[in-house]
Amino acid sequence: MNRVRRRKEIQPPPGWDDVKDLILSLNEDMRIAEATNNDANSSQEQLWTVLRCNWKRSRPVFEMYWRQKSMSKDLYEWILKNNYADRDLINAWRRPGYDRLCCVACISKNTDHGGVCLCRIPKAQRKQKEFKCIHCGCPGCFSGDYDDLPDDTVTKEQNEQTNENPQNV
Repeated sequence: MNRVRRRKEIQPPPGWDDVKDLILSLNEDMRIAEATNNDANSSQEQLWTVLRCNWKRSRPVFEMYWRQKSMSKDLYEWILKNNYADRDLINAWRRPGYDRLCCVACISKNTDHGGVCLCRIPKAQRKQKEFKCIHCGCPGCFSGDYDDLPDDTVTKEQNEQTNENPQNV
């Protein structure tokens, strides 16, 4: 009789040791966000922290594989297969104009009007300037709006300044 291989028996590909600490710490943050039950917030607002953690744990994988090219394809596929990152969100970031997408729910077209979420509309074209997305609590994730980034995200200007003056960091 053939032996059944379990997920725990499959060894991670080379390079896992380099990113293991980061990936596992972000995965632990996700588990904490899922387990947290805050009675003061609505269930939708509790989901916002989970979606934000999902963004935080998927973004480094995207940056390492697609932007910096510092991760092997085998490791990238292994991470996605073991659910350490969100494949759909990473695939959306690869498309032009979706590089700052907050969650996949904001681009789904299963709404009454067939459009996307309000946070995908540029600030200049919005009637209501200050708001939070009902899906994920995002203040706006349109690629042209860089003045409303969360504190843990680096803008293009900050990245260019860091590349020009690395000693000032």
